[in-house]
Amino acid sequence: MNRPIHTLFRRWFLLCFMAILSSVTGQKCPCECSETTLYCSGLYTLAKLNRTDTSKTAIIITQSRLPFLYSNSFIAYPNLQSLTLNKCGILFLSDRTFNDLNNLTSLDLQNNNLWSITEIDLYGMPNLTVINLQDNRIALLSESPFLSMLKLEEM
Repeated sequence: MNRPIHTLFRRWFLLCFMAILSSVTGQKCPCECSETTLYCSGLYTLAKLNRTDTSKTAIIITQSRLPFLYSNSFIAYPNLQSLTLNKCGILFLSDRTFNDLNNLTSLDLQNNNLWSITEIDLYGMPNLTVINLQDNRIALLSESPFLSMLKLEEM
């Protein structure tokens, strides 16, 4: 799918701006870790996630301001089985946000501001069994995003 160059530039500019803003604030990472789980709150960018320990099987992000999630946002976590993004103000998922999360079985996007879900937004999660989209503003949702999720049991 070809996108106009100005749309791609705008996304690139926004991502760079958010990265610069987060590094200028000098805040410490608001995340806590256990052996298997990374728990974060108060994030303004996913750049603050610790990408050096890719063994985590669960990530929980709450009470954050993440209006846009970009392609391959969680690709650094190939062992991820559970991903919770609750009350993060998410408006928009980029194409393939969850790409190559082959072990992911649970995705919780509850309490955000998502207004549409397309097939390409949810691409790359062949083992997903549970997805929670409650308390969003979804106005556009077709069945096509879920047709490739053969193991999906609960929505």
